Amino acid sequence: MMTLLLATPFLFGGQPHYWSYVDRITAKENAYLKKKYKLSLSATGGGGMVCVDNVSQGYAAPYPATIAEARALIVEIADDLLREINAHSQLRNHLSEYPFTAKGLHLTLHFRKHNAQTPPEKQITLVFLINQKIYYHYPMDVYASPYGTALVETFEEAKILLRK
Repeated sequence: MMTLLLATPFLFGGQPHYWSYVDRITAKENAYLKKKYKLSLSATGGGGMVCVDNVSQGYAAPYPATIAEARALIVEIADDLLREINAHSQLRNHLSEYPFTAKGLHLTLHFRKHNAQTPPEKQITLVFLINQKIYYHYPMDVYASPYGTALVETFEEAKILLRK
């Protein structure tokens, strides 16, 4: 009987109340990113039935980026989200871990391709932050969607590089 009571919100299409806190945090961040960087939200979500295990956000940028530019942007997004999540007193008890870390963030950034004269390995078009690692990808073929990996670094390594 207790299991049924806990699962009831999910059975009827609802979500636990603490996800409304996450929604407010991510909506605020999304508005800021749209205004400052012209990023469009392309995906949103998260995971955790009994607590917030992860928060997922995907963005599309209407411009190309270098590794350094992509690094600066994904670290800023992650740091802002982590700061807001950890500062929210009502959400704190519903986090899988406190403080919430990059381990719980899944971020994706898509950048527009550079012009045709730029070699593919210099065109960072897709960046992921998952499991505390950042993956930078370039297009392998102009007419197809496979990507090659240009660089993989930990979130902490990226933050150290930005401080230099």
